[in-house]
Amino acid sequence: MAKITADVAADILGSNVKGIPLEEFQPRVEPPKRNEKTRRIMLEESEHVTLGGIHVGLNGRTWKIRPGVEVDVPLGVIEILNNAVEERPVIDQNTGRIIGYRRKMRYPYQLVPTRAEREAREIEDAA
Repeated sequence: MAKITADVAADILGSNVKGIPLEEFQPRVEPPKRNEKTRRIMLEESEHVTLGGIHVGLNGRTWKIRPGVEVDVPLGVIEILNNAVEERPVIDQNTGRIIGYRRKMRYPYQLVPTRAEREAREIEDAA
């Protein structure tokens, strides 16, 4: 069976849009504005996060955040990620019935410690 690439599929379907090889793709990184507080985060893989990542928009600017890649984002982007939640049913183990709902982050992420936080943790661990 022959492997069909994105370019071959585009030709078959009559599209003039060609695929971009993944190795050429670079995540879009918006430079922070002056005096804008940022934090470095790393998006986790989940059912809602594809390998291509997610797009987050804030005040007319967008960020492409890929899972497993550290990126500096403004605090507003973190607030958007924190508010992107869904409710999942909580099921009773005995009856199998839904007894309530819990909130789950749609796009889980980790805050990457700053240098000062890492140094403080090393001092605490050494003590």
